Amino acid sequence: MILVDDGSSDRTWELLHELQESRYPHLILLPHPGRENHGSSMARALGVAHACSEYIAFLDADDLYAPSKLEQQLAAFERDPEIVMCHTAVEVINDLDQAAFYEAALSGSPESPYWFRRQKDYLVRNRICLSSSLV
Repeated sequence: MILVDDGSSDRTWELLHELQESRYPHLILLPHPGRENHGSSMARALGVAHACSEYIAFLDADDLYAPSKLEQQLAAFERDPEIVMCHTAVEVINDLDQAAFYEAALSGSPESPYWFRRQKDYLVRNRICLSSSLV
């Protein structure tokens, strides 16, 4: 697991090191130079640059995974080797201004995939929540 600290100003960096030392020695902890904030895109790029796994899953600090999310996504990859990205629908918990945007587009049956290209505005308004993705 790779954790990127994007310039947090609280005790996150220290707490991550404590967790690494006490319980999770395999954690990879990455800051930006000078522990500055560079934004979510640069933080993700830093993490991806250090990844060496067959799959990459993203999880932002304010998001949660459903209990079997990753298992179900890995099963989808096993069923169809041509898949390069798998994402899930989302349930927006706190940011209710964004709820309709994400939930309406991805509210179909979880058992049947949809084709994103069929949505008229898919290039303009990407509704995929990155924390729901496995690539």
